[in-house]
Amino acid sequence: MTCHTRESMDFGLPDDERARDPLETTMLVGMTYADRRGERLDQFREELASVDKTRGICLRLAGHRSGEIFWLPPDLRSVFAPPAGSYRLRSNREIVENPDYTAAWAVHPQSG
Repeated sequence: MTCHTRESMDFGLPDDERARDPLETTMLVGMTYADRRGERLDQFREELASVDKTRGICLRLAGHRSGEIFWLPPDLRSVFAPPAGSYRLRSNREIVENPDYTAAWAVHPQSG
């Protein structure tokens, strides 16, 4: 699957310069996968490649997952503009300077 839509989504940050064009920005994502064996945390950094109000946020991964494409749901309640600073990924100790956005998601298996 590729990223090709370049629609605008309201990132809810009207006073922030980054909100005018969220594409070409950096996002840190933390995904917690929970199942009956416990929880696993996956963290990565990426560039926003495209946004689509129906499909979601398409990310072009960087760092240790460079070249991969990853889709987030079209729900911006977990997307925030963090304070400037250095952020260390727990998964590989990579340090990311001044990301534009952060997002955190918990993924639970469907019951049934």
